[in-house]
Amino acid sequence: MPGRLSARAGRAARALIAAALLTLAGGAAWTAPPALVARAVALGGDAAAGAAAGAEAVTVTFDRAPAFTLHSLNDPPRVVVDLPLTDWRSAAPAPRAGLARGVRFGLAAPGRSRLVVDLGGPAAAAATLDPRADGVTLTLTLRAQDAAAFAASAPTPPPRAAAARRAPVAAIDPGHGGADPGASHGALVEKTLTLAHAHALRAALEARGWRAVLTRDDDAFVGLAERVARARAAGADVLVSLHADAVPQPEVAGVSIYTLSARASDADAAALAARENRAELVLEAAFPGVESDVAHLLAPQVRRETAQASARLGAALVAALSAQPLLPGRPLRAAGFQVLRAPDMPAALIELGFLSSPADRARLTDPAATVSTAQAVAAGLDAWADAAAPQNRAD
Repeated sequence: MPGRLSARAGRAARALIAAALLTLAGGAAWTAPPALVARAVALGGDAAAGAAAGAEAVTVTFDRAPAFTLHSLNDPPRVVVDLPLTDWRSAAPAPRAGLARGVRFGLAAPGRSRLVVDLGGPAAAAATLDPRADGVTLTLTLRAQDAAAFAASAPTPPPRAAAARRAPVAAIDPGHGGADPGASHGALVEKTLTLAHAHALRAALEARGWRAVLTRDDDAFVGLAERVARARAAGADVLVSLHADAVPQPEVAGVSIYTLSARASDADAAALAARENRAELVLEAAFPGVESDVAHLLAPQVRRETAQASARLGAALVAALSAQPLLPGRPLRAAGFQVLRAPDMPAALIELGFLSSPADRARLTDPAATVSTAQAVAAGLDAWADAAAPQNRAD
């Protein structure tokens, strides 16, 4: 399954970058130099006066003048700006149509950052620096160019060497366990139900070539931080947490998918997260052995990438589960579940249904329905992994 190493490889690369920063100068203590600060990124309209008609501008405001290099690449067409180590936390441009379809930025190498402008078609690029009261603005002027001229000036990167094949790894997290039974209805308890569904999902994923690990494989209590630690120790590319709920309204039924958000998508999502949360994760778990100032510099970029991957994961799972009885109205939701808060691991929480619903109880305890749901979730994970693979390019 080529290409599926990208998410884990990205995390490993970031860890190596952090480790390299800490061991420069023969392992002596190292203090990170002040990072360049990007204060704003804008995909504007027409370029400044004096540029060719129809030109467009991309502007980036920094706290000081950056040393940079500019070049273009083809297939797909894009403009690349290499910069010193940059703090991008205040920069969040919105995508737009036109020559500049969007902007990506992040770490490119130890001590180096990169900004990439994705182009809607071939375009020539020029750069200028302009002092401002609040810093220095780098302006990239884009002008439409014919394909042949662009190809002559923007080489296509050579194909990357094929990586050794490795089965993608999913951490399956059966909610609750041990002294924490979770939701219940009569003799039916959430902790037993989620473990049975976790076993079915593991079998479905293994049939598709994945390696699946469970954060608990028996009726044991495992703290939320420990669940994520076990997933990370297993080298998981993704974490899927399985739960079921119970509410006073027996008519409420269906599957729903949650991804992480500091602000819940609705009051019900907030209440559910409050019921499920028991522990707090710490940033240092994602950057073991890394000094806090370096970890906090890396973390926003890592968190942004992980949040985007998790959002795509949630959408893929909802699509794959479309034949299942989904929660009406809004099956894809967001809330602050602690088990989803690892900054370096895409994750989603699946509420398999409601123990308070007679229809859901029948479905959740039916072996055939359990297998069907597991196969749908496995198909969603497959689709997400396949779609994510080509997006994780460094240039």
